[in-house]
Amino acid sequence: MGQYGTAKPRFSDFRNARYPNEQLGLGKVFPLKEGLAFDIRADFFNVFNRWAYPSLNGTGNALQPIQYGSNGSITNGFGYFGDSINGAGSNYPPRSGQIVARIQF
Repeated sequence: MGQYGTAKPRFSDFRNARYPNEQLGLGKVFPLKEGLAFDIRADFFNVFNRWAYPSLNGTGNALQPIQYGSNGSITNGFGYFGDSINGAGSNYPPRSGQIVARIQF
């Protein structure tokens, strides 16, 4: 009692967008005989195949001017997202799953 916790003193992602992460697991145990069972399980990751948008650049300074590239596209400035999927560095991996089967004795 009266001790500090181990959490960081400041969470930098507290005010950014929420990035939900859903996982799903299903399993069933089939008893074969006394002391012997067959266990099968399926685990799925990123079930809804969500895509994480990149963070805004320059959100700390609302007066940061917009910068344009040679082709006229916006390359930086307040509220700039990025113009390609490569800008999404924190993107989730695609939907995936695995099946596990084992015999317990």
